Amino acid sequence: MSNKTINFSIALIARNEENNMIELGENLKKYIDIGLEVILIDTGSTDKTVEIAKKNDFNVYIPDNLNELNCKLQNYEIEFINNNVIVKEELESLQNCGIDYTKYFNFSLARNIIQKVNTKNDMILFIDASDRIVNMNYDIINKLLSDGMQRFEYYLYAGHEKLKISRFYNKRIEEWECRVHEVLSVKTNRENIILLNESILKVQHFYKNKTRNYLGGLLIDYINNMKNTRYIYYLGREFFFLRMYRSSMKILKQYLDLDIKEGWLAERSSASIIIGECYFNLNDFKNANKYFMNAFDISQGWREPLIKAARLCQKTDEFRKGIALAHASLGLESIDGFSEDTRNYTVVPFEILYWGYYWTGKKEIAKKYWKLCLDIEPNNSKYNEDAKFFKDIKDIDEVKVL
Repeated sequence: MSNKTINFSIALIARNEENNMIELGENLKKYIDIGLEVILIDTGSTDKTVEIAKKNDFNVYIPDNLNELNCKLQNYEIEFINNNVIVKEELESLQNCGIDYTKYFNFSLARNIIQKVNTKNDMILFIDASDRIVNMNYDIINKLLSDGMQRFEYYLYAGHEKLKISRFYNKRIEEWECRVHEVLSVKTNRENIILLNESILKVQHFYKNKTRNYLGGLLIDYINNMKNTRYIYYLGREFFFLRMYRSSMKILKQYLDLDIKEGWLAERSSASIIIGECYFNLNDFKNANKYFMNAFDISQGWREPLIKAARLCQKTDEFRKGIALAHASLGLESIDGFSEDTRNYTVVPFEILYWGYYWTGKKEIAKKYWKLCLDIEPNNSKYNEDAKFFKDIKDIDEVKVL
Protein backbone atom coordinates (compact mmCIF):
# COMPACT_ATOMS: atom_id res chain seq x y z
CA MET A 1 0.00 0.00 0.00
CA SER A 2 1.17 3.52 -0.80
CA ASN A 3 2.06 5.97 1.96
CA LYS A 4 -0.33 8.56 0.49
CA THR A 5 -3.10 9.83 2.74
CA ILE A 6 -6.77 10.26 1.87
CA ASN A 7 -8.44 12.26 4.61
CA PHE A 8 -12.01 11.22 3.87
CA SER A 9 -13.90 7.94 3.59
CA ILE A 10 -16.51 6.64 1.16
CA ALA A 11 -19.67 5.00 2.51
CA LEU A 12 -22.72 3.34 0.98
CA ILE A 13 -25.79 1.42 2.05
CA ALA A 14 -26.74 -1.62 -0.01
CA ARG A 15 -28.86 -4.75 -0.06
CA ASN A 16 -28.51 -7.50 -2.65
CA GLU A 17 -26.14 -5.56 -4.89
CA GLU A 18 -23.65 -8.31 -5.76
CA ASN A 19 -23.32 -7.25 -9.40
CA ASN A 20 -22.73 -3.63 -8.47
CA MET A 21 -20.22 -4.68 -5.80
CA ILE A 22 -18.03 -6.27 -8.47
CA GLU A 23 -18.05 -3.17 -10.67
CA LEU A 24 -17.74 -0.72 -7.78
CA GLY A 25 -14.77 -2.63 -6.40
CA GLU A 26 -13.00 -2.35 -9.75
CA ASN A 27 -13.90 1.35 -9.92
CA LEU A 28 -12.47 2.17 -6.47
CA LYS A 29 -9.49 -0.21 -6.43
CA LYS A 30 -6.85 2.38 -7.36
CA TYR A 31 -7.98 4.57 -4.48
CA ILE A 32 -8.25 1.70 -1.99
CA ASP A 33 -4.71 0.67 -2.92
CA ILE A 34 -3.42 4.02 -1.67
CA GLY A 35 -5.42 4.04 1.53
CA LEU A 36 -9.03 5.02 0.80
CA GLU A 37 -11.44 3.60 3.36
CA VAL A 38 -14.74 2.30 1.91
CA ILE A 39 -17.52 1.32 4.31
CA LEU A 40 -20.47 -0.80 3.22
CA ILE A 41 -23.50 -0.68 5.50
CA ASP A 42 -25.34 -3.84 4.49
CA THR A 43 -29.07 -3.70 5.15
CA GLY A 44 -29.98 -7.36 4.85
CA SER A 45 -28.40 -8.89 1.75
CA THR A 46 -29.18 -12.52 0.97
CA ASP A 47 -26.85 -12.75 -2.04
CA LYS A 48 -23.04 -12.38 -2.22
CA THR A 49 -22.96 -8.62 -1.63
CA VAL A 50 -21.06 -8.87 1.68
CA GLU A 51 -18.68 -11.56 0.44
CA ILE A 52 -17.72 -9.57 -2.65
CA ALA A 53 -17.41 -6.32 -0.69
CA LYS A 54 -14.92 -7.93 1.67
CA LYS A 55 -12.90 -9.25 -1.28
CA ASN A 56 -12.80 -5.66 -2.54
CA ASP A 57 -11.31 -4.61 0.83
CA PHE A 58 -14.44 -2.72 1.81
CA ASN A 59 -15.09 -2.52 5.53
CA VAL A 60 -18.48 -4.15 6.06
CA TYR A 61 -20.82 -3.07 8.84
CA ILE A 62 -24.03 -5.02 9.46
CA PRO A 63 -26.37 -3.06 11.75
CA ASP A 64 -28.24 -4.76 14.53
CA ASN A 65 -31.40 -2.68 14.02
CA LEU A 66 -32.56 -3.97 10.64
CA ASN A 67 -36.12 -4.26 11.90
CA GLU A 68 -36.11 -0.52 12.62
CA LEU A 69 -35.16 0.22 9.00
CA ASN A 70 -38.06 -1.72 7.51
CA CYS A 71 -41.17 0.14 8.62
CA LYS A 72 -44.92 -0.19 8.32
CA LEU A 73 -47.60 2.51 8.39
CA GLN A 74 -50.09 2.47 11.24
CA ASN A 75 -53.77 1.78 10.52
CA TYR A 76 -54.81 5.37 11.29
CA GLU A 77 -52.14 6.64 8.87
CA ILE A 78 -53.38 4.32 6.13
CA GLU A 79 -56.97 5.46 6.70
CA PHE A 80 -55.96 9.13 6.48
CA ILE A 81 -54.01 8.54 3.24
CA ASN A 82 -56.86 6.59 1.66
CA ASN A 83 -59.41 9.28 2.51
CA ASN A 84 -57.38 12.46 2.04
CA VAL A 85 -54.29 11.96 -0.11
CA ILE A 86 -54.72 9.44 -2.92
CA VAL A 87 -57.54 9.96 -5.45
CA LYS A 88 -60.03 7.12 -4.98
CA GLU A 89 -59.93 5.56 -8.45
CA GLU A 90 -56.14 5.64 -8.44
CA LEU A 91 -56.05 4.02 -5.02
CA GLU A 92 -57.97 1.08 -6.47
CA SER A 93 -55.58 0.94 -9.43
CA LEU A 94 -52.58 1.03 -7.07
CA GLN A 95 -53.93 -1.87 -5.05
CA ASN A 96 -54.66 -3.85 -8.23
CA CYS A 97 -51.04 -3.38 -9.35
CA GLY A 98 -49.82 -5.03 -6.16
CA ILE A 99 -47.88 -1.99 -4.89
CA ASP A 100 -47.86 -2.05 -1.10
CA TYR A 101 -47.47 1.54 0.01
CA THR A 102 -48.04 0.59 3.65
CA LYS A 103 -44.40 -0.54 3.98
CA TYR A 104 -41.24 1.44 3.44
CA PHE A 105 -37.50 1.48 4.04
CA ASN A 106 -36.10 4.34 6.13
CA PHE A 107 -33.12 5.49 4.05
CA SER A 108 -32.04 8.37 6.29
CA LEU A 109 -31.97 6.11 9.34
CA ALA A 110 -29.83 3.66 7.37
CA ARG A 111 -27.40 6.38 6.25
CA ASN A 112 -27.14 7.74 9.80
CA ILE A 113 -25.78 4.39 10.95
CA ILE A 114 -22.43 5.75 9.75
CA GLN A 115 -22.43 7.81 12.98
CA LYS A 116 -22.00 4.57 14.93
CA VAL A 117 -19.23 3.20 12.74
CA ASN A 118 -15.65 3.76 13.89
CA THR A 119 -14.42 5.32 10.64
CA LYS A 120 -10.87 6.51 9.92
CA ASN A 121 -12.19 9.93 8.97
CA ASP A 122 -15.10 12.16 9.94
CA MET A 123 -15.49 13.41 6.36
CA ILE A 124 -17.77 11.00 4.47
CA LEU A 125 -18.59 10.84 0.77
CA PHE A 126 -21.85 8.87 0.54
CA ILE A 127 -22.44 7.13 -2.77
CA ASP A 128 -24.93 4.60 -4.14
CA ALA A 129 -23.95 1.08 -5.15
CA SER A 130 -24.68 2.07 -8.75
CA ASP A 131 -22.44 5.16 -8.63
CA ARG A 132 -18.98 5.22 -10.22
CA ILE A 133 -16.20 7.69 -9.54
CA VAL A 134 -15.20 9.24 -12.86
CA ASN A 135 -12.65 11.62 -11.39
CA MET A 136 -11.43 12.26 -7.83
CA ASN A 137 -8.47 14.49 -7.03
CA TYR A 138 -7.91 13.56 -3.40
CA ASP A 139 -4.88 15.86 -3.04
CA ILE A 140 -6.99 18.95 -3.68
CA ILE A 141 -9.80 17.61 -1.49
CA ASN A 142 -7.27 17.00 1.31
CA LYS A 143 -6.03 20.56 0.95
CA LEU A 144 -9.56 21.97 1.12
CA LEU A 145 -10.20 19.94 4.26
CA SER A 146 -7.06 21.31 5.86
CA ASP A 147 -8.34 24.80 4.97
CA GLY A 148 -11.45 24.16 7.06
CA MET A 149 -14.03 23.02 4.49
CA GLN A 150 -16.61 20.73 6.09
CA ARG A 151 -19.04 19.98 3.27
CA PHE A 152 -18.70 19.67 -0.49
CA GLU A 153 -21.17 19.95 -3.32
CA TYR A 154 -20.35 18.23 -6.60
CA TYR A 155 -21.82 17.11 -9.92
CA LEU A 156 -23.42 13.74 -10.46
CA TYR A 157 -24.40 12.60 -13.95
CA ALA A 158 -27.40 10.31 -14.28
CA GLY A 159 -28.43 9.42 -17.80
CA HIS A 160 -28.71 12.76 -19.60
CA GLU A 161 -29.12 14.69 -16.36
CA LYS A 162 -26.45 16.74 -14.60
CA LEU A 163 -27.24 17.17 -10.92
CA LYS A 164 -25.55 19.34 -8.32
CA ILE A 165 -25.76 17.36 -5.10
CA SER A 166 -24.33 17.36 -1.59
CA ARG A 167 -23.47 13.99 -0.05
CA PHE A 168 -19.93 14.81 1.08
CA TYR A 169 -19.99 16.00 4.67
CA ASN A 170 -18.63 15.87 8.22
CA LYS A 171 -20.54 13.18 10.09
CA ARG A 172 -19.83 14.92 13.42
CA ILE A 173 -21.75 17.99 12.26
CA GLU A 174 -24.58 16.81 10.04
CA GLU A 175 -27.00 13.93 9.70
CA TRP A 176 -29.52 12.70 7.16
CA GLU A 177 -33.19 13.69 7.15
CA CYS A 178 -36.31 12.46 5.25
CA ARG A 179 -37.16 8.78 5.03
CA VAL A 180 -36.89 8.77 1.21
CA HIS A 181 -34.89 11.12 -1.06
CA GLU A 182 -32.93 11.90 2.05
CA VAL A 183 -30.99 15.14 2.46
CA LEU A 184 -28.39 16.44 4.87
CA SER A 185 -29.43 18.72 7.70
CA VAL A 186 -28.33 22.32 7.30
CA LYS A 187 -25.83 22.74 10.12
CA THR A 188 -22.60 23.56 8.30
CA ASN A 189 -21.86 27.26 7.90
CA ARG A 190 -22.11 28.37 4.27
CA GLU A 191 -18.52 29.63 4.30
CA ASN A 192 -17.38 26.07 5.03
CA ILE A 193 -19.18 24.63 1.99
CA ILE A 194 -17.65 24.63 -1.49
CA LEU A 195 -18.65 23.35 -4.93
CA LEU A 196 -16.07 21.00 -6.40
CA ASN A 197 -15.61 21.30 -10.14
CA GLU A 198 -15.51 18.18 -12.26
CA SER A 199 -11.71 18.08 -12.37
CA ILE A 200 -11.78 17.51 -8.60
CA LEU A 201 -14.79 15.19 -8.25
CA LYS A 202 -17.19 13.79 -10.82
CA VAL A 203 -19.59 10.91 -10.20
CA GLN A 204 -21.66 8.93 -12.70
CA HIS A 205 -24.86 7.23 -11.58
CA PHE A 206 -26.18 4.22 -13.49
CA TYR A 207 -29.88 3.57 -13.12
CA LYS A 208 -30.66 0.17 -11.67
CA ASN A 209 -33.28 -2.15 -13.08
CA LYS A 210 -34.76 -2.71 -9.65
CA THR A 211 -38.29 -2.30 -8.37
CA ARG A 212 -38.56 0.94 -6.42
CA ASN A 213 -40.91 1.23 -3.49
CA TYR A 214 -40.54 4.78 -2.24
CA LEU A 215 -44.22 5.61 -1.91
CA GLY A 216 -44.74 4.56 1.71
CA GLY A 217 -41.84 6.63 3.03
CA LEU A 218 -42.88 9.65 0.97
CA LEU A 219 -46.46 9.37 2.22
CA ILE A 220 -45.50 9.22 5.90
CA ASP A 221 -43.13 12.18 5.56
CA TYR A 222 -45.90 14.15 3.85
CA ILE A 223 -48.72 13.46 6.31
CA ASN A 224 -46.41 14.29 9.21
CA ASN A 225 -45.66 17.73 7.74
CA MET A 226 -48.07 18.71 4.99
CA LYS A 227 -46.56 22.18 4.57
CA ASN A 228 -43.03 20.96 3.87
CA THR A 229 -42.32 21.81 0.23
CA ARG A 230 -39.79 19.01 -0.22
CA TYR A 231 -42.22 16.37 1.02
CA ILE A 232 -45.00 17.74 -1.20
CA TYR A 233 -42.81 17.85 -4.28
CA TYR A 234 -41.34 14.37 -4.03
CA LEU A 235 -44.68 12.74 -3.21
CA GLY A 236 -46.30 14.44 -6.19
CA ARG A 237 -43.42 13.43 -8.42
CA GLU A 238 -43.64 9.81 -7.24
CA PHE A 239 -47.36 9.72 -8.02
CA PHE A 240 -46.47 10.93 -11.53
CA PHE A 241 -43.87 8.16 -11.95
CA LEU A 242 -46.54 5.66 -10.91
CA ARG A 243 -48.92 7.18 -13.52
CA MET A 244 -51.25 8.34 -10.76
CA TYR A 245 -51.79 11.61 -12.58
CA ARG A 246 -54.78 12.95 -10.68
CA SER A 247 -53.16 12.27 -7.32
CA SER A 248 -49.97 13.89 -8.56
CA MET A 249 -51.81 17.06 -9.61
CA LYS A 250 -53.74 17.17 -6.35
CA ILE A 251 -50.53 17.19 -4.32
CA LEU A 252 -48.40 19.43 -6.53
CA LYS A 253 -51.07 22.10 -6.82
CA GLN A 254 -50.77 22.42 -3.04
CA TYR A 255 -47.12 23.36 -3.60
CA LEU A 256 -48.02 26.03 -6.14
CA ASP A 257 -50.70 27.41 -3.80
CA LEU A 258 -48.13 28.11 -1.08
CA ASP A 259 -46.74 31.60 -0.58
CA ILE A 260 -44.31 32.41 -3.40
CA LYS A 261 -41.53 32.84 -0.85
CA GLU A 262 -41.88 29.22 0.15
CA GLY A 263 -39.80 26.61 -1.62
CA TRP A 264 -36.98 26.58 -4.09
CA LEU A 265 -37.89 28.23 -7.42
CA ALA A 266 -36.35 25.42 -9.48
CA GLU A 267 -38.48 22.91 -7.59
CA ARG A 268 -41.64 25.03 -7.90
CA SER A 269 -41.07 25.34 -11.63
CA SER A 270 -40.52 21.59 -11.88
CA ALA A 271 -43.76 20.97 -9.97
CA SER A 272 -45.64 23.02 -12.57
CA ILE A 273 -44.02 21.02 -15.37
CA ILE A 274 -45.08 17.74 -13.78
CA ILE A 275 -48.66 19.02 -13.52
CA GLY A 276 -48.45 19.90 -17.20
CA GLU A 277 -47.21 16.39 -17.97
CA CYS A 278 -50.13 14.95 -16.03
CA TYR A 279 -52.61 16.97 -18.07
CA PHE A 280 -50.77 15.94 -21.24
CA ASN A 281 -51.15 12.26 -20.36
CA LEU A 282 -54.83 12.86 -19.66
CA ASN A 283 -55.14 14.48 -23.13
CA ASP A 284 -55.96 17.90 -21.68
CA PHE A 285 -53.56 19.84 -23.87
CA LYS A 286 -54.90 23.29 -22.99
CA ASN A 287 -54.09 22.88 -19.31
CA ALA A 288 -50.84 21.12 -20.16
CA ASN A 289 -49.68 24.21 -22.03
CA LYS A 290 -50.91 26.46 -19.20
CA TYR A 291 -48.72 24.72 -16.64
CA PHE A 292 -45.68 24.43 -18.92
CA MET A 293 -45.78 28.18 -19.45
CA ASN A 294 -46.49 28.76 -15.77
CA ALA A 295 -43.29 26.85 -15.03
CA PHE A 296 -41.41 29.35 -17.19
CA ASP A 297 -43.12 32.26 -15.43
CA ILE A 298 -41.94 30.86 -12.08
CA SER A 299 -38.35 30.63 -13.23
CA GLN A 300 -36.70 31.51 -16.53
CA GLY A 301 -33.52 29.73 -15.45
CA TRP A 302 -33.87 26.65 -17.61
CA ARG A 303 -35.05 25.43 -21.00
CA GLU A 304 -37.29 22.59 -19.86
CA PRO A 305 -40.60 24.55 -19.73
CA LEU A 306 -40.15 25.95 -23.24
CA ILE A 307 -39.04 22.57 -24.59
CA LYS A 308 -42.10 20.87 -23.08
CA ALA A 309 -44.40 23.54 -24.53
CA ALA A 310 -42.72 23.29 -27.94
CA ARG A 311 -43.13 19.51 -28.02
CA LEU A 312 -46.79 19.95 -27.11
CA CYS A 313 -47.16 22.23 -30.14
CA GLN A 314 -45.92 19.37 -32.33
CA LYS A 315 -48.64 17.19 -30.85
CA THR A 316 -51.33 19.79 -31.56
CA ASP A 317 -49.98 20.72 -35.02
CA GLU A 318 -49.11 24.26 -33.89
CA PHE A 319 -45.75 24.08 -35.62
CA ARG A 320 -45.09 27.81 -35.95
CA LYS A 321 -45.64 28.32 -32.25
CA GLY A 322 -43.37 25.35 -31.53
CA ILE A 323 -40.67 26.88 -33.72
CA ALA A 324 -40.88 30.16 -31.81
CA LEU A 325 -40.64 28.39 -28.45
CA ALA A 326 -37.67 26.29 -29.57
CA HIS A 327 -35.84 29.40 -30.79
CA ALA A 328 -36.63 31.15 -27.49
CA SER A 329 -35.13 28.23 -25.57
CA LEU A 330 -31.84 28.65 -27.43
CA GLY A 331 -31.42 32.01 -25.71
CA LEU A 332 -31.21 30.40 -22.26
CA GLU A 333 -27.98 29.06 -20.78
CA SER A 334 -27.79 26.21 -18.30
CA ILE A 335 -27.86 27.30 -14.66
CA ASP A 336 -26.64 25.26 -11.71
CA GLY A 337 -29.36 23.91 -9.47
CA PHE A 338 -31.78 22.77 -12.15
CA SER A 339 -32.11 19.03 -12.68
CA GLU A 340 -32.51 19.00 -16.43
CA ASP A 341 -31.83 16.82 -19.44
CA THR A 342 -28.44 17.96 -20.76
CA ARG A 343 -29.70 17.29 -24.30
CA ASN A 344 -31.90 20.36 -23.89
CA TYR A 345 -28.66 22.31 -24.33
CA THR A 346 -27.36 20.36 -27.31
CA VAL A 347 -29.68 18.62 -29.70
CA VAL A 348 -33.31 18.79 -28.52
CA PRO A 349 -34.15 22.36 -29.68
CA PHE A 350 -32.70 21.60 -33.12
CA GLU A 351 -34.78 18.41 -33.33
CA ILE A 352 -37.95 20.40 -32.61
CA LEU A 353 -36.90 22.97 -35.20
CA TYR A 354 -36.22 20.52 -38.01
CA TRP A 355 -39.62 18.92 -37.63
CA GLY A 356 -41.32 22.30 -37.20
CA TYR A 357 -39.80 23.70 -40.36
CA TYR A 358 -40.38 20.47 -42.25
CA TRP A 359 -44.13 20.46 -41.55
CA THR A 360 -44.47 24.17 -42.34
CA GLY A 361 -42.94 23.56 -45.76
CA LYS A 362 -39.52 25.14 -45.15
CA LYS A 363 -37.66 21.94 -45.86
CA GLU A 364 -34.30 23.50 -46.74
CA ILE A 365 -34.17 25.11 -43.29
CA ALA A 366 -35.42 21.86 -41.76
CA LYS A 367 -32.54 19.99 -43.39
CA LYS A 368 -30.04 22.43 -41.91
CA TYR A 369 -31.29 21.75 -38.39
CA TRP A 370 -31.49 18.01 -39.03
CA LYS A 371 -27.81 18.04 -40.06
CA LEU A 372 -26.96 19.89 -36.85
CA CYS A 373 -28.63 17.10 -34.87
CA LEU A 374 -26.73 14.47 -36.82
CA ASP A 375 -23.43 16.29 -36.29
CA ILE A 376 -24.02 16.34 -32.52
CA GLU A 377 -25.26 12.74 -32.27
CA PRO A 378 -23.98 10.89 -35.34
CA ASN A 379 -24.98 7.50 -33.95
CA ASN A 380 -28.54 8.47 -33.13
CA SER A 381 -30.69 5.90 -34.95
CA LYS A 382 -33.68 8.25 -35.19
CA TYR A 383 -31.70 10.99 -36.90
CA ASN A 384 -30.12 8.51 -39.29
CA GLU A 385 -33.51 7.06 -40.11
CA ASP A 386 -34.87 10.56 -40.82
CA ALA A 387 -32.28 10.98 -43.59
CA LYS A 388 -34.91 9.65 -46.02
CA PHE A 389 -36.93 12.85 -45.57
CA PHE A 390 -34.04 15.07 -46.68
CA LYS A 391 -32.20 13.19 -49.40
CA ASP A 392 -33.82 15.18 -52.26
CA ILE A 393 -33.74 18.56 -50.51
CA LYS A 394 -30.96 20.99 -51.38
CA ASP A 395 -28.50 22.23 -48.81
CA ILE A 396 -28.34 25.85 -47.71
CA ASP A 397 -25.37 27.60 -46.16
CA GLU A 398 -27.18 29.78 -43.66
CA VAL A 399 -30.35 29.55 -41.70
CA LYS A 400 -32.37 32.77 -41.74
CA VAL A 401 -35.48 32.46 -39.67
CA LEU A 402 -38.11 34.48 -37.83
